[in-house]
Amino acid sequence: MTGLDKINTAWKDIKIKIAVTGKSGSGKSTLINALLNLKDDDEGAAKTGCVETTSEPTPYPHPNNRNLELWDLPGVGTPNFPQSTYLKQTNPEARDKWLHIVGRRVGNKSCTVEVRIRITMSTEAIARLSRLWTSSSSSFATKPRLLKSLVVINLLCGCET
Repeated sequence: MTGLDKINTAWKDIKIKIAVTGKSGSGKSTLINALLNLKDDDEGAAKTGCVETTSEPTPYPHPNNRNLELWDLPGVGTPNFPQSTYLKQTNPEARDKWLHIVGRRVGNKSCTVEVRIRITMSTEAIARLSRLWTSSSSSFATKPRLLKSLVVINLLCGCET
């Protein structure tokens, strides 16, 4: 393999860790499960609930991209994770990107329309990223910009309510 070939394929080895954060009960774990194409009760799914279900940062590897990890973080602003110490407790340096979920707490029943829309938009953004990321027509320098501009922005817009 030539030096140029190594440069052109180096992007395949870049590991991306995306932290999903927001208030307790805002749908962070539900979003992660949807992006991983898992139901809440599937093996390996993020645990979901209405009150402080996630008690520590937990990684969930993407099934089709070994270099993509979604991190489910505890809800911000709870007694166990107050806003004043949240960043120190969740160690932001351990993740590459942060996705902040903005939304209202959902009830005990199945997902509301708001959460379904958020999941649909975010799933579509991840699918677009996967196609672009594996495309040989995108250069090594372009791929990180694609992540920042397409996925992160689309996920943020898709998650706001």
